[in-house]
Amino acid sequence: MGHEIEGTALGRAIGEPIPIRKTQGIRGGEACIRDTRHTVSGLVQWRRLGLADRQIRERHPDLSQNDLDMAWAYYDRNREEIDRAVLADEEA
Repeated sequence: MGHEIEGTALGRAIGEPIPIRKTQGIRGGEACIRDTRHTVSGLVQWRRLGLADRQIRERHPDLSQNDLDMAWAYYDRNREEIDRAVLADEEA
């Protein structure tokens, strides 16, 4: 079962997917968008490479602008965690 990270009580009450979640066994437990395998750290890497939100959504139509907004907000509040994940990926 995933660990809920973001989302409103209203969203959970009406059955909307949790925007950011961590699930053991999926992408090493990293913060992911909804029930996808898109990690916040991966999205941050794309942004650092210069991809705009529109370009990311074109390459991954399963992501919405709201998904990206939640990812950027999560990164703003959890920079150390995400920066460590980015560094670990770059060193792998």
